[in-house]
Amino acid sequence: SVIDVPASVTVIGQEAFAYNAIASVTFASNTQLHTIGDQAFMSTGLKEITVPAGVTSLGYGAFACCDYLTSIEIAEGNTVYHDINGVVYTLDNTKIHMYPAGREESVYTIEAAARSISPWGFAGASNLGYAVLPEGMTEIGEYGFYLCGASGYTLPSTLIELEQYSFAKNYNLNYIQIPDNVLQIGRYAFAECWNLYSINFSATSKLPRISYGAFAYSGINYFT
Repeated sequence: SVIDVPASVTVIGQEAFAYNAIASVTFASNTQLHTIGDQAFMSTGLKEITVPAGVTSLGYGAFACCDYLTSIEIAEGNTVYHDINGVVYTLDNTKIHMYPAGREESVYTIEAAARSISPWGFAGASNLGYAVLPEGMTEIGEYGFYLCGASGYTLPSTLIELEQYSFAKNYNLNYIQIPDNVLQIGRYAFAECWNLYSINFSATSKLPRISYGAFAYSGINYFT
């Protein structure tokens, strides 16, 4: 189906169109829209989307797990977000906000200025083969890489927080090296990573504890 959002609409609420067979969304040229809520279009059939320039609040996971979505464009003139080849960042590039789940990429290298990944940032990116996170990044938000197809990640030495469910259901992941400066591995962070056989911490790791269920239902047989 096709959704035409009238010019008078200012807010699209949380999960407003989630889990529907929506193929296209268009906005009026004089749209007054300023807010798209969390998971507003999550798990829909969208193939492309252009977020209007006036949207200054783009909710977490607004387009997460859209299997056919290969590009998320931000209209020119937006004062908060922009896209780099269809991947959404904050205007200063310090946060990667949304990676389109349907994008096919063997390796994706996050911009060097990025310091965090928004919740649901890469969620559902089943065609992502590998991700490189830059030095200087400190946080991966909850569900950041949930349901991704990556076989591996390069995690920076500066990383401090892995929020809950951040890598859950990464079925192709088989090894992970946890950087020394990580102080938090959230609940179910690597849950249901069935092929995750090996997790390594160095002798100088600063991690004080591991949260409940962090590696639940994973395939671990080697843990150091």
